[in-house]
Amino acid sequence: MNEDTDMIRAPNIENVLPPPEFELGFYRETYPDLEALSDDELHEHFLIHGKREGRFGTSYVTRAKFVELFAESGSLLEIGPFHVPVARGPNVKYFDVLDADALAVLGKSMDHDISGIPTIDYVSPNGDMSIVNEVFDAAVSSHCIEHQPSLVRHLRQISDVLKPGGRYYVIAPDKRYCFDHFRPLSTIADVLVANDDRQVHSLRDLIEHRAMLTHNDPSRHWVGDHGEPGPKSARLDLVGGALNEHSPTGYIPDVHAWKFVPETFREILQDLVTMGLSDLEPERVYNTPLRCHEFCAVLRKRS
Repeated sequence: MNEDTDMIRAPNIENVLPPPEFELGFYRETYPDLEALSDDELHEHFLIHGKREGRFGTSYVTRAKFVELFAESGSLLEIGPFHVPVARGPNVKYFDVLDADALAVLGKSMDHDISGIPTIDYVSPNGDMSIVNEVFDAAVSSHCIEHQPSLVRHLRQISDVLKPGGRYYVIAPDKRYCFDHFRPLSTIADVLVANDDRQVHSLRDLIEHRAMLTHNDPSRHWVGDHGEPGPKSARLDLVGGALNEHSPTGYIPDVHAWKFVPETFREILQDLVTMGLSDLEPERVYNTPLRCHEFCAVLRKRS
């Protein structure tokens, strides 16, 4: 899925529910091959077959439509914008592990267009959001939540910068359709083990990220072409490199600590709320659309 880089304004906190994960009329109109099904059969089709086939339960499964959910005026904090922030405007502020100059150097080294890099209002080399001294109507991150060494810590710090009832809009990779395909899904056990304010990635995360990655083409993954988990000839060299690279104090920003699909993302987030470890309720978790490698979710802070 191509990233939409259109700049938008920040959201206003409102008592308006985000669109449902399944919209019956939209589903019927979008898929004429299902016109013979009743309303109940259509919903059942989506739950059993549609999600697996990547059918759109709502138009808001796409990045381009999802950003419309926070396009109204209001205060917003974007986490980890790098060179393609999803929000722009006078009421938007930014948090990242590097300042704008350092992001430009990194972007140039990766052949990115660095013209869109914003001024970074809050910088913490290890991603510690406790330095943010404001509260916002909403927060947003794109391909950021999976990098956090401690998921519980990240959610707690997001909650601390949100007003009661504020929402956290998340765009996250679906591990089935990206380079994480062969890595195991994260579980609630993994999350709880990391619930020690871990500020750097575990050695396991680093070894998996260096030695078990495959290609990152979602179109290939959707048709079952997953490649292989890392070059076999270099597997031990990659593991050895990870052993040498790991440090108990050095945060490595590109490592994925968490591997989700929409269903497990919802389950883990809800479990954390039930256990009293988070007050960010998974309000919406949209399914991953066909030929895309990411899904969108809305978390809402309990009042």
